[in-house]
Amino acid sequence: MARSAMPLRDAAKLAVTVSAMIPLGIGLGLGIESARGVPGSVASVLLQGLAGGTFLFVTFLEILAKELEDKSDRLLKVLFLVLGYAALAGMGFLKW
Repeated sequence: MARSAMPLRDAAKLAVTVSAMIPLGIGLGLGIESARGVPGSVASVLLQGLAGGTFLFVTFLEILAKELEDKSDRLLKVLFLVLGYAALAGMGFLKW
């Protein structure tokens, strides 16, 4: 918002909307979690898939693409990317 030189009023509207989505999402998640049976499970799986896909999209198409455009220290960036994913995978195995 700061880079686009958006007017303060519009930026405030967007900030309030984004801030309101967090408690709304928590409430929706609690409602789905309390619903037992197949519909609650299907809704949970669909929403978790949507959330996971959103994180992957932002990571690979927004953040990494711009980060790897810069040719300086590219090998170091890839190394830390692999180390980060390995650390997360290791924590996933520790949970089991």
